[in-house]
Amino acid sequence: MRHADSGSSEDGAALVSVLVVLVVMSGLMVAMLDGMRFAMQRTANEADLVQSRWYQAGAETYAAHRLEQALGADPDRFADPEGLLGRVVELPTDTGLMRLMLRDATNCFNLNAVVERQDDGTLVGQARMQTEFARLLVALGEAPARAEQLTASLTDWLDSDSSALPGGAEDDHYGDRVRPHLAPGLLLADVAELARIEGFDPGIIDRLAPLACALPDERATTPNIHTLTPAHAPFLVSMVGPALTPGAAAEALRRRPGGGWPDAPAFVAALGVVAPEEREGLASRFGTRSDAFILVSDIRHATARTVSTALLEVAGTGRVNVVRRLPGGQDLGGGR
Repeated sequence: MRHADSGSSEDGAALVSVLVVLVVMSGLMVAMLDGMRFAMQRTANEADLVQSRWYQAGAETYAAHRLEQALGADPDRFADPEGLLGRVVELPTDTGLMRLMLRDATNCFNLNAVVERQDDGTLVGQARMQTEFARLLVALGEAPARAEQLTASLTDWLDSDSSALPGGAEDDHYGDRVRPHLAPGLLLADVAELARIEGFDPGIIDRLAPLACALPDERATTPNIHTLTPAHAPFLVSMVGPALTPGAAAEALRRRPGGGWPDAPAFVAALGVVAPEEREGLASRFGTRSDAFILVSDIRHATARTVSTALLEVAGTGRVNVVRRLPGGQDLGGGR
């Protein structure tokens, strides 16, 4: 009997061992299958992301081609007869949607223009453009004192020295933050970078975004009189001065003649607030063509979404080239 009991115990122990091995192997199998499933999903997501970037490149090529056609119709004048600017264009794909919007990059205040480059490469404040930026802020609803403070903060962020302007902020101010850093003394690459500069809250950045840009150099833009719209009224006020109110600027742009103004002097004269002796100088700052555009593309393909902002420049040959591309951009709507 004892021998039989010993055999039963050994059989029971063997059965338990087998069951433990089966449980462990089942667990390993489940883990392996989960790993394979996640790996397959990750691979699919990566493939979707790669495909969305190809669609992004295609969107830029499409936009450049449409612009080349429109610009080539008249070498001396661009009035956007096809309505390419300022509207969201939707293009369906096999498994998603491309939403694109073009802006005229000449009809915006270049934030980098509040400084100018010296012969030795250093950046210093540019008085006229500082004044115009402060005017733009006032036209957007900021108090004059607040506008001056924001202008000083932007200039200090860009200029090469470490001495703060009145109301501005330099290295010592940013060094005291929870996450300390320095004022870079470099040009902005994107309007969104304003969020890092003292005083620029989301409200003012949102109001500035449609009227401001961060171009690769510190030159002031040359607005195209044929593509300015009433929405650009605050930007126009910043250039002309306080004699022109945002309401009057918007009304002047709404009264654009059917064929457009013949030239920049006629446009300046039509504003009705510029003294005759000052019209020629102001008119020299406007043009009748556009040499740069901003393309915001929102590409949704299967599980992937890619949003980017590209700067397109017009070469002397009339070819439109992408010279810069940054992730992110203006929300074009449409949900997830």
